[in-house]
Amino acid sequence: MSPEHQILPLCIGAAFISWVFLNKRSVRGDYFVVFYAFVIAFLSAQKYWSPVSFSVFKVSALYFSTLAFITVAYRLSPFHPLAKYPGPITWRISSVVLAFYSFTGKRHLYIDEFHKKYGPFVRIGPNALTINSINASPVLYGAKYHMEKSESYNKPGHIGGVSLFFKHTREESTKRKRIWYNAFSGSAIEHYFPPLERRTWQLTNCIENRTQKSTGIVDLSECLAHWSYDFMGEMVFGGSNDLELMRNGDPQGYIPGGKMATAIVDSFGQAPWIMDILWHLPSSKDIHRLQELSANMMRNRVKRSGDVSIKDVASYLIEGDRTTGEKIPMSDLEVESLIAIQGGKSSFSLEIRSDNTAMTMALIFYFLLTHPHCYAKLQAELDKVFPDPTVPLTNDKIAKVPYVEACVTEALRLASPFFIPRIVPPGGCEIDGNFIPEGTVAVLSAYSLQIDPKHFHPEPMAYIPERWMPEWEGPEKITNKAAFVSFSSGPYVCVAKNFAMQEMKLVVSRLVLTFDMSLPEVFDPKAFFDGFGNMRTSVFDRPLYVKAVRRSEKTKLEALAHSPY
Repeated sequence: MSPEHQILPLCIGAAFISWVFLNKRSVRGDYFVVFYAFVIAFLSAQKYWSPVSFSVFKVSALYFSTLAFITVAYRLSPFHPLAKYPGPITWRISSVVLAFYSFTGKRHLYIDEFHKKYGPFVRIGPNALTINSINASPVLYGAKYHMEKSESYNKPGHIGGVSLFFKHTREESTKRKRIWYNAFSGSAIEHYFPPLERRTWQLTNCIENRTQKSTGIVDLSECLAHWSYDFMGEMVFGGSNDLELMRNGDPQGYIPGGKMATAIVDSFGQAPWIMDILWHLPSSKDIHRLQELSANMMRNRVKRSGDVSIKDVASYLIEGDRTTGEKIPMSDLEVESLIAIQGGKSSFSLEIRSDNTAMTMALIFYFLLTHPHCYAKLQAELDKVFPDPTVPLTNDKIAKVPYVEACVTEALRLASPFFIPRIVPPGGCEIDGNFIPEGTVAVLSAYSLQIDPKHFHPEPMAYIPERWMPEWEGPEKITNKAAFVSFSSGPYVCVAKNFAMQEMKLVVSRLVLTFDMSLPEVFDPKAFFDGFGNMRTSVFDRPLYVKAVRRSEKTKLEALAHSPY
């Protein structure tokens, strides 16, 4: 038998054994690259040490083509555990396809189209399902199964340290969760409102100062992004890091860099082996930069503990577990600060994170200004409760204007297409009579659920804050609050949900009381919203330009009183 004929069965056998091993296990991509480089070097050396002559390229091509053929054949075969679930062929073959479409920012739109074509259960990966059913939420995110996060929540680069956001054991989660709950208890969040009020007054100055004199136009999305970073720096780190983006701008590119880092982790985390490889390439520089920034900010906060006068979030993390007295290691504190700065949407991620808070606020004003009657109605109702626009906006007074929360909630319904995958535990689970086998990565299609006419009618794609008001009733009107899942539910409900809503309502109220806003003629609303995407961070491909005219000189004096510059 010729050497080539001897190698052929060996390659096929090796490919089959590899498939058997990899079919039920995940292997780090960077480890595989190192291992394969070693194998190539070994085989290349064999050409000179062995009398048998063969091509390393041919051996590699034969091995990988055989492995690919077996893998694809199995994933499309009736023997696959998810064979009965429909879905696009390319998505069923490889998770790389999901990663690619995630990076476009339009994942939620593609998945929604799949649900319209294939039904409520769609296979979007070799081992992944998306589900458009209101009954899926309590199963995937509820206490009964307590499903673990998928591998897309692995720490990038498998860095050390435990964080509530990233994947970890249930015991670690329980201990860390206690500390975060302390940081967002009713008494704790009272400490966050004074800096929130002060920073929001500074935001009104920022908007006015950045308004172009010639056109009267200002980039509201940029102002909100800088405000959110400044507030985060004070709320999380007690002002110990002096970010002051509203004053100095963002010359270091913290915001775009943080966005890119979050987008890469979310998108390529859907194919974790790719993320393992990217971690070592220049393309991941934004992730490393954000990691370094957050670590430095936390270390600086710890050093300046004696100088911080307010009870900030970091103080609770530094204090540790009150029940056991156990402290959080510095490596963990650094990872937690990364989530506080940029974060990522999981059912337990924090709405304190600066980036998504700012982008959500921008979307709220986009919807209000593209529906000027809503802005006018909100302004009129706020004026009734706050005839003096400079008084503190307390929660109890804002609650007297329920239309504020209605406006915020309706914006979240239309623009919070978050992707929160979970791993089905041993024994599998059942949703709507469909059995989902263990090990499956299952995710609720939040966007599809929140625009489904079965749950929101009429005009589910329209911005209608009134659908959240008590007077919204009648046989043709449907508002299924259980289908609103922006903050998730069960044990994974967002720990900062209450504060997040209060924060957004306060900022919306302050800006609407302070400014008459409108969209300039040069602004294209459709193009702006078409440029909206989500990759665990919301992104726009163009600024939100608005015209903002201060309504009262009194508010300007109040803003100046709160401004250090």
